[in-house]
Amino acid sequence: KQSGYFAPSASDIPLLHLWSLGVEEQFYIFWPPLLMLLWRWRRGGIGAAIVAIAVASFALNVAFVRYGSFSFYFPLARAWELMLGAGLAWRPGSRARLETRGFQEIGSLAGLVLILSAAFLFREDAPYPGWRALAPTLGAVLMIWTGRDSWIGRKFLSAPAAVGLGLISYPLYLWHWPILWLARVVYPDAGPITNAAGCCVAIIAAGATYVLVERPIRRKFRFAPRRVAIGLISTMACVLAAAAVFSSNGLPGRWDDPAVRSLLTYKFDQTPYRERKCHLAPEQGPSEFAGECFDDNPSAKRRAVLWGDSAATAIYPGMKALADGSLNIAELTSSACPPFIEGYVPEANRPNCASINDFVFRYIEKSRPEAVILSSWPDYHVDYGRQYLGTISRLKALGVPTIVVVGPPPLWPEPLPRIILRSYFHQLARKLPDRVYLAPSALATTSQLESELSAAAKISGTIYVSAFQRLCNSDGACLAMMADEPSAWDAFHLTTGSSELVAKDIYEALRRTTPETKE
Repeated sequence: KQSGYFAPSASDIPLLHLWSLGVEEQFYIFWPPLLMLLWRWRRGGIGAAIVAIAVASFALNVAFVRYGSFSFYFPLARAWELMLGAGLAWRPGSRARLETRGFQEIGSLAGLVLILSAAFLFREDAPYPGWRALAPTLGAVLMIWTGRDSWIGRKFLSAPAAVGLGLISYPLYLWHWPILWLARVVYPDAGPITNAAGCCVAIIAAGATYVLVERPIRRKFRFAPRRVAIGLISTMACVLAAAAVFSSNGLPGRWDDPAVRSLLTYKFDQTPYRERKCHLAPEQGPSEFAGECFDDNPSAKRRAVLWGDSAATAIYPGMKALADGSLNIAELTSSACPPFIEGYVPEANRPNCASINDFVFRYIEKSRPEAVILSSWPDYHVDYGRQYLGTISRLKALGVPTIVVVGPPPLWPEPLPRIILRSYFHQLARKLPDRVYLAPSALATTSQLESELSAAAKISGTIYVSAFQRLCNSDGACLAMMADEPSAWDAFHLTTGSSELVAKDIYEALRRTTPETKE
């Protein structure tokens, strides 16, 4: 299971695209037997069954779209798309009355517009599938139904290049994502040119697979049960061997260095993050903050509120580890929900962000903490200085004595453990690096953000703690390994050791401004 806010992103999983193949195979398992039963006992009920399943599945898809992975990967939430295909195949003669020339031209054009609108107009962070999936799905239905004899079908879909792509579409489906994933691994800063080259390689590989594998198998295995049986047994043996390697994390024992073996199997313990309790998931609202989030040390004389997204969440383990009992920390954080309250428009797939921030602000107003600590992810495409100044202004109006803005740690193009291992494997000396370098472009972007945040803190009279300067030097050489673990367990979030380094700076800042609070 690789889903959830802190799960690997889609770009980090080389075979993620096979989820759709899994959904398709499950359709082949359940739909034909149901179709046979309906055909035998209630032939007239096939159309009604198609409609009923499609409506129920679409309703499930829309109802659970805010849960992300469930609605996207669960077969029952995607069955409506397959049922639309079944509807096209059912009683084609009854559709012939609609297939006038005008209907074909309008239908094919509408289908093309729907598909292109989904490709170019949908925001990357928009909840999907949900109702948005209607656009590409109905577009495909219309193109299949009306495209063959339309002008678009004759001029474009029947062109040799389009037909050729259709012939190799299945091997292209199998090849494209692993190749793009590999290009991203080898060239982390890959741009459109590298991706385009990867697509070309995928097309070449798909064409070779079609000619050398798919067509010969179709010819030789068509009427050869023995060959089919041998092929299936051989395939299953390969699958079982691959599963054995996968379940053992790639046989890490083949490496002599215990540190490398540990890093190959490294998995950060996220228990201190208190997910779904103090760090809310996208579908959770402010009422779901657990009681433990508000008082981690009720006997302490002074109170601080840690407010932000997962960047703030990653700071909490370090603050908890270094706590001496003098500070009661309330951790109120939510995924992809920065502590911005002045004119900030949350991402489309974070519908509860505004209400969560309003709740945290009201809690601060009511509880009157001695300090508020703010931190956020560095890539929201907003004016960070302006957003932080807006929040700081509102907090100062409440009379909050001390406000600390914690700048983000380095943002890597891929998980840091992978970068460290690549550096190890590319060195003749075979030594895990103490530091790894940010790309010049990333260093420039981070330095610019550092300047904006420190300037905002200076203008507003608040404290700025730089996580980046604590972990990296001015050349962009950042701490890689700390004791036996990397400084970040994915592409951004701090591990316990690096979190403690940043937390130490926070405590020192609080001690300077509030003498009663000891480190």
